[in-house]
Amino acid sequence: TVTDMFEPYPKPQSMGNREDMREVVLFDISTGEGVKIESKGTVGFSFQHYTDRQLKQAKHTWDLEPGDVHAHFDCVQKGLGNGSCGANTGTINEYVIPTGTKYEATLRFSPVTKDLTSVDGVEDAAYMRFDYDGANVVCKGDVKAGNSYSLYNMGGVLLGSVTADSDAATIAIPVGSLPQASYVVVVDTHAGKRANVVLLY
Repeated sequence: TVTDMFEPYPKPQSMGNREDMREVVLFDISTGEGVKIESKGTVGFSFQHYTDRQLKQAKHTWDLEPGDVHAHFDCVQKGLGNGSCGANTGTINEYVIPTGTKYEATLRFSPVTKDLTSVDGVEDAAYMRFDYDGANVVCKGDVKAGNSYSLYNMGGVLLGSVTADSDAATIAIPVGSLPQASYVVVVDTHAGKRANVVLLY
């Protein structure tokens, strides 16, 4: 969750950054609606209940009041040890942002729902819907013979996979019981691979 990205540093500061973003999907659990953000170029991201200004001005974590979700996208970030711990502290040179460097990135925002995730760029699966029946992740769409479907957790661990023997409207990936979380379904077709983030309830 966004709340889980918060780190209670003695002095509040930017935190929770994830590097080398390719695609991230943010969902509102209560509505199932969300947004997919895709990147071109080197981008790091984090989501917080605070703005950078609030983090900078707060002296302690208890000075912070959680609010709306704020999305942070950065081409580069300074490393930890940025002098927030007191006088005569700083960042070693290899983690300082170089001056005079131009950074450029592009972000694309697309709406998604909990049931429908676009699979653009994969000819045999224009759209897939993912259902969870307690033991299988069921992929519904234009399933073609030879396509493979694999489920990974966010740590990149393979949880289950299956290959379609024939054309069908659905295919089930046997995975057993899974906790509520976000997972990645990778569809591998003759046109290439496509990763899709799916939220399981």
